[in-house]
Amino acid sequence: MTPTQISTMLVGISTAVPVYYDHAENGVKVPFIEWTFSSTSNFNADNTTYKEVFDVRVCLYSLVKDLTTEELIKSTLTDNDLPFSHEENYIDDEKL
Repeated sequence: MTPTQISTMLVGISTAVPVYYDHAENGVKVPFIEWTFSSTSNFNADNTTYKEVFDVRVCLYSLVKDLTTEELIKSTLTDNDLPFSHEENYIDDEKL
């Protein structure tokens, strides 16, 4: 999937919650989603990149556990044949 296709796919979620690339502006109300390309796992050989593979980080920020939006994100990734892993963190400074 190209970066443009990934962007389009994630913006499609914005009907449920706002989606931002890289960062949300200060003062944005939760819940919201931030996403970015965290790294690449390209297939390289003979000084050539044959296949670009982008690792995408999608973060849902909310005050309470939001199972509905979590499932929307998971189903969007699954429907687009994108494998994912899931983790949860609490940001003490932000109370999120």
